[in-house]
Amino acid sequence: MQYNELNEQQSRLVIDIVQLYDAYSETLRHLAELKGTLVWKVLRGKTYLFKKLDAKGNGRVIGLRSPETEVTLRAARRRKAELKERLTSLRARLAEQARLAKALRIARVPRTSSAVLRVLNRSGLLGRNIIVVGTHSLYAYEAAAGVRFDSSVMETTDMDMLWEARSRLTLAADVRGAGLIGLLRQADRTFEQAGARSFRAVNRAGFMVDLLKPLPKDVLRDDLRKTVGDENDLLAVETRNLAWLLSARKFHQMAIGQDGFPVPFVVPDPRLFALHKLWLAEQGDREPIKKGRDRAQGEAVLSLVLERLPQYPLDSQVLKGLPVAVRAQRPRAPDHL
Repeated sequence: MQYNELNEQQSRLVIDIVQLYDAYSETLRHLAELKGTLVWKVLRGKTYLFKKLDAKGNGRVIGLRSPETEVTLRAARRRKAELKERLTSLRARLAEQARLAKALRIARVPRTSSAVLRVLNRSGLLGRNIIVVGTHSLYAYEAAAGVRFDSSVMETTDMDMLWEARSRLTLAADVRGAGLIGLLRQADRTFEQAGARSFRAVNRAGFMVDLLKPLPKDVLRDDLRKTVGDENDLLAVETRNLAWLLSARKFHQMAIGQDGFPVPFVVPDPRLFALHKLWLAEQGDREPIKKGRDRAQGEAVLSLVLERLPQYPLDSQVLKGLPVAVRAQRPRAPDHL
């Protein structure tokens, strides 16, 4: 067995933190819906209720001053005050739970990785255009199963991001302009590209983020986006046999960062991850030093699926779309495909 189960106290705390974070996120969303400030404004000699949206005074008229708009103003101010008070309370409770998470040793995801994933999530990229692949995916799987993997299968100094170039890119203009490298610098200002037109960003501590994309079926075509931003952004490197990891529903999971706060993950289906890793370990052109790690990670996640994630059966239709060589990595049993 390559993992240890969380005890009851640890499991309860994980559940509490995630529930608190969900409430915090929901409160933030409601507060965002109230964006702007309601004020009285005189226009052409008449007083209107006006929603000011920025410091320049841009906004829109709600209606003429009347008993109804006065009620609207009071209700909006009361609602905003209530949400801000709730947000302050939830932040304090999350901070308290974060301290407990570190004390009970369930704070797992490295700080830089946590910061990167939170930024990508806020930008709307995570899960829509980018998913996490490689070793960092194990943080999501272990969190879902209530275990901790052995450090021997978790050690890494990089994070692989798989770019879904066919997914529609809907980003704010400032995010599109900054590109992925700009977002990474929001998480850690020391991130720099490893070279001109590189697929890799490296921070001062030597932690790397790699941007990958599946090799197109038609290698003569090159009509898909390869960057989030402009030509100065990270250039996704085309890598063969990655499309399989996108063939099933994405796996969404909250894990706990080393700072004790939740970290959002979107990763491949754990069955596909496991079988892909086991297949990689059998490839003749795979670097020998990586084969052992591939096998260990594939076996660890497959054990987790079989023993603790029964909602992901190996006789699923999901696996029928995989190449025969990949499906051959599943355990031999009468009730499996």
